[in-house]
Amino acid sequence: MNRQSKVLLSLCMLLFVPPAILTACPEDCNPCQYWTGENCEWICTGCCGCSISYTCVDVGFYCIWEAYYCSGCGCWPAVVVSITASKESPTLCEDVTYTATTNPPGYERYVDWYTDGGEPYRVYDSNTFTTHWRCAGSKTVTAQLHGGVNKQVNVVLPTGCSEGSKSADLQASVWSTEVDCPPGPCGKTAVLGLSSDISAKYDNCKWVFQVAAHVPLESGVCPFNYVDISGGGGSYVTENNYGGIVYRFVATSGCVDMGSFTPSNTECILVHEAKHVEVFQNEFEAREAWLLSRPSMSDIAVQCSDPETTTCQQAVAARQTAIQSDLTAALFYAWEIASDETIAEGAARQCFSDVASAICSYAYTHGWKPCAYCPN
Repeated sequence: MNRQSKVLLSLCMLLFVPPAILTACPEDCNPCQYWTGENCEWICTGCCGCSISYTCVDVGFYCIWEAYYCSGCGCWPAVVVSITASKESPTLCEDVTYTATTNPPGYERYVDWYTDGGEPYRVYDSNTFTTHWRCAGSKTVTAQLHGGVNKQVNVVLPTGCSEGSKSADLQASVWSTEVDCPPGPCGKTAVLGLSSDISAKYDNCKWVFQVAAHVPLESGVCPFNYVDISGGGGSYVTENNYGGIVYRFVATSGCVDMGSFTPSNTECILVHEAKHVEVFQNEFEAREAWLLSRPSMSDIAVQCSDPETTTCQQAVAARQTAIQSDLTAALFYAWEIASDETIAEGAARQCFSDVASAICSYAYTHGWKPCAYCPN
């Protein structure tokens, strides 16, 4: 027999599958073989009689094309049976690798992957899928091969980070009433410093900032700089000088040197200094809305391509200097208004006027010469 005849005969033998063999497989043969009457022969074109031609491999006797396999003289789809993850609860932007297992084994390379919001969110024909998420919360990873298998994953926040909303809380309070007085003033109110707590909180795929700032103040009297006058009489208030004292109480600040001493009143000084404190507290607190609108407080979106945005600590490091600068500006703005002496003098004016009236009443009852500055 010549070579061409041998090739044609071999091809015919390869393509010929007895009809009976397409309906039953002898127990002696594998699913992708048929019984010749003497031994088992491979069926390499029909794959146990399927209408579409599949190629059988001799490892496990599965079909490669379209991920079908031979079993019981039939062709069946390979499916995903499980998904494993390199980490169950990844943090923001942390890579996780998912691996599929198929039934039968060996078809993992045909698996298509999908997840909501992942980067990347889809991969085709791969036994593994590596992805990450920029947003926290519950996610679903799907491995598809003639149907799909889902795996839930919970993306958590980095260590030390938590959820929250943008806020600013600016406060000031008196920490000391024992003030360090220079020569001259009857009272003193001063800023002692500025403390702040700046944090970044997670809010819907971005970092927002929470700022709490506090300014401690000292506010009180300077008792060694004045003589406390509460009414007429005593060694400091006489018929000859009471007019000058009354004038200083009703027409000036209530703390003006008379040459030999400076008359004033402790209660009125405290009213004066308390006004400085009140104005500063109000103005500093009122800067909260201004601070929230500043570029330093703008949100930072989580971007996995930018490592400076993936944790709350990195977000704070990126903005802390600018926010601190704005807090200092808010402090100076508030103090510029609060340090205005005309506001504090106006608050204490009634108190000093009452003391002046008491002095004038004393002078009147003791027959002292009249004073033009005594209140009516």
